[in-house]
Amino acid sequence: MADQTLGVLQIIAPLFSFGILLFCCSALWRTCSRMRSIQRDNVDPGAPYIIHVPYLNVNTSPQFQTTPDTRSPPPYSEVTLKPHLFPFPEDTPPPYSTIDLPPTLNVEH
Repeated sequence: MADQTLGVLQIIAPLFSFGILLFCCSALWRTCSRMRSIQRDNVDPGAPYIIHVPYLNVNTSPQFQTTPDTRSPPPYSEVTLKPHLFPFPEDTPPPYSTIDLPPTLNVEH
């Protein structure tokens, strides 16, 4: 007899727990949706805030290049570095043998 009640409890207890979980989730969902609808109703439908940008003329359309650039790029021998964007280093980098590594990275050969 005790085995039968234990088997019934093993079936009913998870179903009952799942039902309570569904009830709590639905109550939470209803509360959240009610709060959202209250917040939505309290919003002032005034004019949207527009940031005025003085240097942007919104009355004209932007001017884009309409003709494709069909020129080929310059040959590699003519490409030069741009030192004003990427200045050259003042000294040469040290050789690998004189770099001081932290003690955890030193590798004994």
